[in-house]
Amino acid sequence: FGNEELAKDPHNMAAAFASQCGIAGGLAVMLLMLYPIISVVRKLKTDPSAENRIMLFALTAFALHAMMDLDWQVPALLMLYSLMIFTAIFEDTPEKASGAGSIPGTIVLALLAVITLIGGWHTWEYDTRFAELKHAAGQEYGATTQPAAAYEIDLLANKVVKIAPWSHSLYHAWGDDKLRRMDLTAALDFYRKALTMAPRSSALYSRLSEVYLLQGDMAKAAEYKEKSEQLFPHKKRFFEQQKMKGK
Repeated sequence: FGNEELAKDPHNMAAAFASQCGIAGGLAVMLLMLYPIISVVRKLKTDPSAENRIMLFALTAFALHAMMDLDWQVPALLMLYSLMIFTAIFEDTPEKASGAGSIPGTIVLALLAVITLIGGWHTWEYDTRFAELKHAAGQEYGATTQPAAAYEIDLLANKVVKIAPWSHSLYHAWGDDKLRRMDLTAALDFYRKALTMAPRSSALYSRLSEVYLLQGDMAKAAEYKEKSEQLFPHKKRFFEQQKMKGK
């Protein structure tokens, strides 16, 4: 029961915003990434310190990586990036540091640091607990161990709920475990819950179609199967090509 939902969004921060907000959105994101880098380059002309060199490297590395991955979908990473941006454009010259104008900037910088630490801890906690759930349920790719008992899975899943009750991936995985155990009523409930959080998930519609088919409700099974294929029209052709390559 792996997630068969392949990537549909551009793995490129500027392209992703441009595809949803138009050219203006893509240009705005490009400006957001370039302006801090330009600010640091200007600082280096008068202050070639190690701190500014490191900041230039960090901002450039993030900008390049954001052109190849979904960095904006990781809250803790975005907060860290915000912290770097603020540090890059914050003027901390001796003249300004001695005045009262530096106090608000310092407060904002401190708040960003605290939020980044909290966000990072929360993301780590969620990833760790969710990984434990996937491992116990035998849902990791290449898993060879026997899945844990149903009550153990439920205990682990409830721990994740307390950390991230909005996670559709949690309910998707929980539903997969119930489906494997043929607890169709519970599987249906969890998939429906996940669908309220991710209404355009092709994989969830496919799972619901499978549950309805097992329940003998052919009409709903066909309806959800059709919806799944509408949301991911190239999925069937892709897997057929993969099967042909396997042969």
